[in-house]
Amino acid sequence: MLHNEARKLLVEAYEQTHAAQTVAKCFQVSTSTVYRLSVQMKKTGSVKLQTSQRGRKPALTEEDLQEINQLIVAQPDITIDEIIEKQGLSVYRWLCPLLMPG
Repeated sequence: MLHNEARKLLVEAYEQTHAAQTVAKCFQVSTSTVYRLSVQMKKTGSVKLQTSQRGRKPALTEEDLQEINQLIVAQPDITIDEIIEKQGLSVYRWLCPLLMPG
């Protein structure tokens, strides 16, 4: 993985030469990495690693969580199934074995 300074130098080299294969060989990356970083620079103005776009995105919004909390406050003995039904959530029960009744 290239650090941010190397990414910047890579893009600068590509912009000067337009020789993706040569630049890729010099930085020991694939030509697709050269093209991808060049496109990223044009789109965002940066070649920094985009860690914010990694990982699983939350299934519930902050608003969803607040609504669920309000349901629980209003009805403390509400079941998970009732919450799912009232909120119209699509939940795969096999993914949540701890939520399954005894």
